[in-house]
Amino acid sequence: MLSQEEADSFLTNILKFSNWREVLEEDKLKFLRVLVPYYAHNLYFQNVSMNALPSAERRVPTAKDIISAGLSGIGGACVTQNTFLTWLLQAIGFNSYTVSAFFHGPRYMPDNHVICIVEFSLEEKYLLELGVALPFAEPVPMHKLPYTQIAAGFRYRYKEADDKKGVYYRVQMDGALYGGEFEDKNMEYVRYEFTMTPRPLEFFHDPLVGIFITVDTSIFLQQHPFMFRYFEEDESGTLVDEPNINGDRKWILIRGVSVLIGTDNGKNVHHYNNYDEVKPVILKYFPKFRKEDLERSLERWNATVAKHGYFNAR
Repeated sequence: MLSQEEADSFLTNILKFSNWREVLEEDKLKFLRVLVPYYAHNLYFQNVSMNALPSAERRVPTAKDIISAGLSGIGGACVTQNTFLTWLLQAIGFNSYTVSAFFHGPRYMPDNHVICIVEFSLEEKYLLELGVALPFAEPVPMHKLPYTQIAAGFRYRYKEADDKKGVYYRVQMDGALYGGEFEDKNMEYVRYEFTMTPRPLEFFHDPLVGIFITVDTSIFLQQHPFMFRYFEEDESGTLVDEPNINGDRKWILIRGVSVLIGTDNGKNVHHYNNYDEVKPVILKYFPKFRKEDLERSLERWNATVAKHGYFNAR
């Protein structure tokens, strides 16, 4: 899908990963580990692009749409973030493919999430999850499950399902990004489940209709901003281009009128009064958005406040 020239230009000019060839030649797994913060720093998980479109122009994203959103660095939902990542890795020599997941939520929508898998061999496979509004620390070794990481002070674990053959879970432990600590310290909440079967973009067409076109079934087309990225800033609070490769990375999640900023160790939450107050925060931390696209999206979200109210994340 991507040419080697497009991949090189993207890695060098959009991700600003200038020594990517040297890192890749040194160690393929090290390359993936370093790619994670570069990618999550420079591509946005976001719903501004789809909400800026008039309803008559909404459509399921094509391969061309995904490549355009990826190469520009504007990003999008999981199908854009993880599918483009898969094609990028293919272009530079990896055996990568997308698989289907079911992200648990209030509506039953099978195959509503896309994940990237990188296969070094039949015995060595890694999961990359850069298409969700949650911190993701490093590639998950699917051949060494269960595997636990930490985000915002809570553990989450990837493991095989006990009750479903060929199914894997991402399990939230201790607590969740929304809502804080679990009262039951032994609770394990299944965030989503997935298989390891390769799936092409066309496989996801029907659930993508429910995400990109049908307002009643799409959390992305409903009443609030929803965006996530890693970021770094200097002592004066000015954003810097270079991501944090080795340390405790900063991330920002904007959900409705709530802004969550955190690291692996925890988070701070600030609630605003309305979406117009959130606008300058979006413009600061997501500077690739065109102001007119953000304003069209805010106009749409403001129009739904009377029906839905403002969304507050915790």
